[in-house]
Amino acid sequence: MNELEYMFKIQKAFQDRVDQRYKSTDLKERAAFLRDHFVFCNQEMQEMLYEIPFFKHWKDYSKMTDEEIKEAYDKAKEEIIDAWHFFINIMLGLGMTAEELFTRYLDKHKENIRRQDEGYDYTMRHI
Repeated sequence: MNELEYMFKIQKAFQDRVDQRYKSTDLKERAAFLRDHFVFCNQEMQEMLYEIPFFKHWKDYSKMTDEEIKEAYDKAKEEIIDAWHFFINIMLGLGMTAEELFTRYLDKHKENIRRQDEGYDYTMRHI
């Protein structure tokens, strides 16, 4: 079992303890789970962004020490991990596995490269 599969396994076990709606056969209930966890994930992403120094271009960060900057980035890393938990929950709610995530990632990565190679621009809509 690789690291990603292990993360899915332990997150699934945790969700089985705290909120089993991710596997509900009632699609309305499952949609509510997805909505909730999207909001939670988004909130954690916002918290991550707020931890990053120099985020607000109008704010003076010149007195921050290197140690304070390092601590801020460490806090940002903690927030992204919080978001990752919710992101895995969303994937579980969609019925995705670590293997499917990996496969879909590779497929989309190839598509993104193709788009760049072919001149992806404003005329291309959601394709």
